[in-house]
Amino acid sequence: MSDRPLIGVTGSRRRGRIMTFLNQFAVWRAGGRSVSITWDKPYPIDQVDGNIIGGGDDISVTLYGGAVALDIRVDPRRDDLEIAALDVANKHNIPVLGICRGSQILIFFTKGACIAKSKRYTKTHHKSGQ
Repeated sequence: MSDRPLIGVTGSRRRGRIMTFLNQFAVWRAGGRSVSITWDKPYPIDQVDGNIIGGGDDISVTLYGGAVALDIRVDPRRDDLEIAALDVANKHNIPVLGICRGSQILIFFTKGACIAKSKRYTKTHHKSGQ
């Protein structure tokens, strides 16, 4: 048995392997062990000492009643996995760190408010000194 904490790192099966690796590397640097958790490679959340829900595709706007946009990538199976992981973590008092997309899932899970972003930006010019 190791005295180093085991940290679950959720991620996408489609993309984001570099982000997952960097999260796992950070856990290792901090003295922990990590296990990758994806919708097709689950791991019992109640057996980890902590969980990182990292970045990636946006959460589905249908979770919080937003309008579906065709220019936004979502991963509903990952949404389901991470919501279930948060439920288990909440019941077992397991700490969770949400990074970017992970913070969106945390907001949804805790009944907070999400505002859908748009990929359309406007360019604003400011005069110097204002």
